[in-house]
Amino acid sequence: MHGRNWRDGHNPAEDGIPLRVDLHRAYDRGLMQFDDEHRLIAVSPDLRGPYGQYLRRPT
Repeated sequence: MHGRNWRDGHNPAEDGIPLRVDLHRAYDRGLMQFDDEHRLIAVSPDLRGPYGQYLRRPT
């Protein structure tokens, strides 16, 4: 759930997946999106260099 604060104890497992700090910050800023199966589906053009290779490709 977007906008939850783990420091206040809002961190049950069903809330999502753990991310590295760089990925978490990008996600919080709306620079990347994940689908319901936690696959990367969208990345800001500014981040395509370092993270574009991880985008889910259409099958």
